[in-house]
Amino acid sequence: MDFKSETFINTFQIRGFMGIEELVKEAETIKKASGVDAAVEFYTAKLVGMIESDNDRAGILNQRGFLYRIKKEYETALKDYYKALGYSWQDELSAEIQINMADSLRLQTKFDEAHLRVDRAILKTLNFLISAKAHRQKGLIYVKQEKFEDALNQYELAKVIIDSQISLELVLEGFVENEASILKVKAEVLEPLGSLYVDYMKDASKAQEAYALFKESLDISLKLDNEQNIVNAVRGLGKVAMMTGKPEEAIPHYETAWDILQKTQYGRSITTTALLLGEAHLANNEPEKARPYLERFVADVQKLKQPDADNDHRKPHFENIQKYIPNSGLTIDKFDEVVKMFS
Repeated sequence: MDFKSETFINTFQIRGFMGIEELVKEAETIKKASGVDAAVEFYTAKLVGMIESDNDRAGILNQRGFLYRIKKEYETALKDYYKALGYSWQDELSAEIQINMADSLRLQTKFDEAHLRVDRAILKTLNFLISAKAHRQKGLIYVKQEKFEDALNQYELAKVIIDSQISLELVLEGFVENEASILKVKAEVLEPLGSLYVDYMKDASKAQEAYALFKESLDISLKLDNEQNIVNAVRGLGKVAMMTGKPEEAIPHYETAWDILQKTQYGRSITTTALLLGEAHLANNEPEKARPYLERFVADVQKLKQPDADNDHRKPHFENIQKYIPNSGLTIDKFDEVVKMFS
């Protein structure tokens, strides 16, 4: 499951610069235009400036830590998060940092400490949105532990929290405060819930339910113009189509993700989407159309220097690689390593 970004925005001000909200937006613009390293440099430059409060410094360190997490530099990310906790005096920010710490710990398979961080976040805040994020993160940890029923309970709890708050605010106020933030988190809860059914539990009886979850996540993400979540949702829809024996319907979904990824250049997501497209074309009896995608997958895999702990759980079909790219150099031992990278 790619693009698990949860951009944190708060309202604290940074003297001599811009508010955190504007700072994050500028960093996102830099990241899209020039890459993650440029965004890291942007935040680093801000840290050496005249910052009004420790809490502001904590907010910037939290943001930079998440960028290191995207770079898969988990220990460096954790260093920033630990520093951020030392500066933070605001409970909601501290809870956000704990959740981000848990994510990096999850990706290092340090599950006990990851759960501890999420539990601290839940105790630290009464904010429903952060609580929903925390339960979602706990679900991701359980998935990595292959405790799928526990993960299901956490995702469903996160969804209930979000839906209940939306309903309450509509009744009391006639509108939803911070609607975009709420909907973004909802989309990021719906997608892993659908993926749990399709990728992990592999429950064909849940195909229609998974489709509805991915579709709602996509509708929200299109409304918010969130490309990361759009990619996750359309790939989910493609996987449902494959599960139900309709590769011809999966291909357009995967192509949508592929087109977006060519612009954003998120490496691992391009790699896994290449595999998905290749397999879909094979299932649709189009081996020649599958070949360039499978070749791209193999080429990317050969560049990987160490196991990637992120979740995708779309295990590559070694026999397809061997049959259609016989000179790939991808041995069965290398294949086993690749399976671990994407599991």
